[in-house]
Amino acid sequence: MQFWQGLIRRLFRLFFTTTDLVTQWVYRFSKGALGHKQAGYNILLLTTIGRKSGKARTHALLYLKVEENWVVVASNGGNPKHPDWYFNLLNQPKATIQVGKFIFDVEACTVSGVEHSILWQLLLDIWPAYANYQAGIQREIPILLLKPVKPIRRNGVNLILHRSKIHMDVVKSSLAIISVKRISMFIPIHRKTFLRDVVVIQAGFALFGFSIAAMIRSNLGTSAWAVLEVALSNIVLLTPGTMSVIVGFVVLLAAISLKEKIGWGTIANILFIGPWEDFFLWVIPSVRNDNPILQYGVLLIGILAMGIATAIYIGVDAGAGPRDSLMLAVKRKTGLSVRVARASIELFVVLVGWLLKGPLGVGTLIFAILIGPAVQWGFKLFKVQPHKNLVEASV
Repeated sequence: MQFWQGLIRRLFRLFFTTTDLVTQWVYRFSKGALGHKQAGYNILLLTTIGRKSGKARTHALLYLKVEENWVVVASNGGNPKHPDWYFNLLNQPKATIQVGKFIFDVEACTVSGVEHSILWQLLLDIWPAYANYQAGIQREIPILLLKPVKPIRRNGVNLILHRSKIHMDVVKSSLAIISVKRISMFIPIHRKTFLRDVVVIQAGFALFGFSIAAMIRSNLGTSAWAVLEVALSNIVLLTPGTMSVIVGFVVLLAAISLKEKIGWGTIANILFIGPWEDFFLWVIPSVRNDNPILQYGVLLIGILAMGIATAIYIGVDAGAGPRDSLMLAVKRKTGLSVRVARASIELFVVLVGWLLKGPLGVGTLIFAILIGPAVQWGFKLFKVQPHKNLVEASV
């Protein structure tokens, strides 16, 4: 049991670290236009000076605005230890934050006593999971006030490039990841059919989102990745579609680290399937457990829809999805067949999802059995002739 608890803690740490990096990149690349508001929550970028390295370190944090101050919490996702940025602030209270497109110099101080109790209740109203974090650890989770010293109203990215103390490691590494000129990781775009491909692939994404939502609403079990994503969404209080986007980025970074090529469709897959999933979860009502015929009917419709959606998506030939890209990378690195690589990854994913109380059920087994024939039928229906590796990865 201790092994699995340790494994889950490490996976959570990897998940939150990668999510933090993705949020920073989006925040900075969009010059604060994106990333500041996420699923109704306010996010800022805090840059501290490392107490050991002396280098700038940046983290994305949820915050609460109280008068002219920003309130942040050193929860560290419920980890028994304080986060590194908290120790950095104890050593050097002066820091820099980016809130939307604005940059502020701030000075941090830890609150205590009555002030801590009042702010804690306000923070629980916006993020109830803090109570679970505190219940599972012995340390008192610190609350910090970030008091403005001198506002700097300059474009976030320009300021970051201008100030030597701002952490550039994440920006450089992220830009390196997506730069075609620097690392030839992108599959070429079919320019003559690009507009048609965008319309077609969006239809495939919508159908894909519908299929995931239908399986979730059947209450019989879902695909392996959906088991994990729904489990995580229940823990961090985000929608399953939002979690699908976050997990997609995490998986994409893993695939790219293994030097797997991606296409514009890979990025579009991450960005659009999640929102479609949330839309259809809003539209489709949950099927009650006392109506098994309807439950199995909705499940089978979802599996069939995913088979068709997969054929549409692969038919565009815009690059494999992030999860399939990871499977192909594992196959290439290990020499395993794609089927074995896929089975190994999904077995691990569904096991973690089940341990986190995700919706694993008989529907998960039915999905595993029927998704292959459903995809093959979709290929025949639309006369799709994808690359061999993508066919194997899909079935």
